[in-house]
Amino acid sequence: MQKVNIAILASDDGANTENIIQYFENYIDAEIVVTISNKEESEVLKRIRRYRVPRFVTPIYKEIDAILTEKEVHYIIIDNWYEKLPPNFCKKYQNKILNIHPALKYIELTNDTLYQEIKKNDTESGISIYLVNENVVGNVVFHKKFDIYPEDTWEDIKAKTEDLSNRFYPAIVEKFIKGTYEQLYE
Repeated sequence: MQKVNIAILASDDGANTENIIQYFENYIDAEIVVTISNKEESEVLKRIRRYRVPRFVTPIYKEIDAILTEKEVHYIIIDNWYEKLPPNFCKKYQNKILNIHPALKYIELTNDTLYQEIKKNDTESGISIYLVNENVVGNVVFHKKFDIYPEDTWEDIKAKTEDLSNRFYPAIVEKFIKGTYEQLYE
């Protein structure tokens, strides 16, 4: 069996990136072969220095594609990549890009606006993991919910979201690369 090569595209603090790297660290059939950030000073690059995963910085998709080709990447995992992927990039990697969103809806919103909308409008939130396509959101493969209480602050909501991300994203990535995921709603 050929080893599955995984790339991570990350722009932010890299908590999911580190969690996924740790999850696959001793994995026999899959490996995180590269992490790419589109921000020179992103926290993710500092956070994962201690791991043996090559790190690159480029906002240029031709360069990203060249790196992915060189590393023979089979799947791309997104961790807070604050930029819409170009349609031709999505088509080339169709059904090979997985992303996580820190909510059950409001996919088009940035995190700060997102948490304001959740607090204002919802009694529950959670995480959504979905395939990325040229329209941004393809098939949602996983939802996990939590309740929002009137006394919850934005920090409480963020903490609940991060807890779900840490617990579920690596396992869903594993199912995704093995082709064993199904649409899961909890």
